[in-house]
Amino acid sequence: QGDSGDSPGAETSDPSPGTKPSPPAGSRDDSKVEGSARASGQVRSKSGTPLDRGRVTLLPLAREGESAEPIDVECDDSGAWTIASLAPGRYALSATAPDHLPAWRPELEVEPGATLAELDFVLEPGGSSLAGTVHDRSGGEIEAARIRLTPVGGLSRLRERESFFTLTDAEGRYALQVPEGRFRVEASHPDYTREQAVLDLGGGRRTQDFSLVPMGVIEGVVVRASDRSPVAGASLTWSRERTQSMPGGERSTRLERGGTITTDEAGQFRIRGLLPGTLLISARAPGLASDAPTPVPIAIAEHVEGVEILLGQAADLRGRVVASDDAKLGIAGAEIDLSSPTGPSVSATADAEGHFVIHGVQPGGYELFASAEGWLPRFPPTRISVALDQPNEVSIALERGQAIRGRVEPATRAEITIDLKPGKVEFGGSGMGMMMSSSASATSEPDQGSFVLAPLAPGSYTLVAKAADGRGGSVEVEVGPSGADDVVIVLEPRAKMSGVVRDSQGKPVAGASVIARKREPSNASVRVVVDGRELTASQAPTSDEGRYELLGLDAG
Repeated sequence: QGDSGDSPGAETSDPSPGTKPSPPAGSRDDSKVEGSARASGQVRSKSGTPLDRGRVTLLPLAREGESAEPIDVECDDSGAWTIASLAPGRYALSATAPDHLPAWRPELEVEPGATLAELDFVLEPGGSSLAGTVHDRSGGEIEAARIRLTPVGGLSRLRERESFFTLTDAEGRYALQVPEGRFRVEASHPDYTREQAVLDLGGGRRTQDFSLVPMGVIEGVVVRASDRSPVAGASLTWSRERTQSMPGGERSTRLERGGTITTDEAGQFRIRGLLPGTLLISARAPGLASDAPTPVPIAIAEHVEGVEILLGQAADLRGRVVASDDAKLGIAGAEIDLSSPTGPSVSATADAEGHFVIHGVQPGGYELFASAEGWLPRFPPTRISVALDQPNEVSIALERGQAIRGRVEPATRAEITIDLKPGKVEFGGSGMGMMMSSSASATSEPDQGSFVLAPLAPGSYTLVAKAADGRGGSVEVEVGPSGADDVVIVLEPRAKMSGVVRDSQGKPVAGASVIARKREPSNASVRVVVDGRELTASQAPTSDEGRYELLGLDAG
């Protein structure tokens, strides 16, 4: 909880802390994304009055292990808002305005080139006030710091969609109306570390200030090793070794990818928002790549300049992702990951015909992994060898996945997953069943309770449904060659556990993490941890008073 990672970004200038401009009122126009969509709507009060100081935030619903920054847009004098260029994907929407409670839309599917209008919000007046100031720990206040509130309790992955946001003003101040309940309140800015607190809100005005630590910046240029000429449009990736605390007290070290940016016309780059440590920076371009990652140490809030990344001759890997039962059918939008033991993984996305290209691959052995919505991920990965003196082309075949279609009763928004307990996942020791089961999840529609869980291979599964309020249910399902239909999961009340965490002096401990893992009668257990979060246990943070609450627990 609260571990702040690097914030990827690329700028052409170095704004001083606290001078990041707010988005223009009424609209937002991102850089033109291929296949981008347009979204618009209005924010008004329950009385019908337009809220000209309203703010709408779109939160990308990233895949497990990924992260994406929210998109903010302010309303104009008529309460209207517009995003002229929005990347396709899934988003959660929220709206806030002074003196009004927030509202949200848990999921919006944005198709390429779509025009989404009348995405309106009606806000009710009331609630309690939460206000404060975000300070730069080295001095001054921080403008345009993002304040995010997320309900705490129940299923955290669903509660994330109920987050709502605001930004600090030129004096670093923020204020918004909040409903009663327990919330995780986080302050962040691309140039600073994050800070958060868990607060019990309601019943009056509450003040919460934050003090953020400035992070580092690295600037440099990518050049050809042969003649030191700059490489425009090179893809630059950085990573670092990160030691992480795991559930149960263990610690592990992994290579954590920080982000990717593109060099400008002069081959220059700027990486902002960096934690202290040693970064490993690599770059690639058509026919060019780094021989090895360049280590760059950086101290707290240090500005490192003059870093030179050298590119030598490399190969370009081309390929196509196709259907296993029809080699002529390319799979559009397939995600391809190329990994090797000596460097960070590289990703690509297939075009409409399933073709992809990965530039700047050094000679050697690699593993190629492909996945696509509705198709079973390729496992084990395809092993390939890349050389400079031969064409490097590969074809990856994916099998069609089956779907489980059903509903939860009573109808509500719930998360549906595969039970990962021992004996519940088939396919023996190949790892295929565990990999698919841990990644397959669906969210039911709140009105009808309907859901579709895919892709899955034929076999026996135990589906588990969990609602944000702690209700849950499960059902055994047999998936055949055409999937499974009309599956019903009945939601029933589950147990709740609550208490207080104190230190040896009897004082409450804020920001602790309480984990409940069910003990199986056989003492056998499976622990699935993704990006530091255990999927096979319930977890809750403690508030500023040391209180915690775990919902949706099975008896046992």
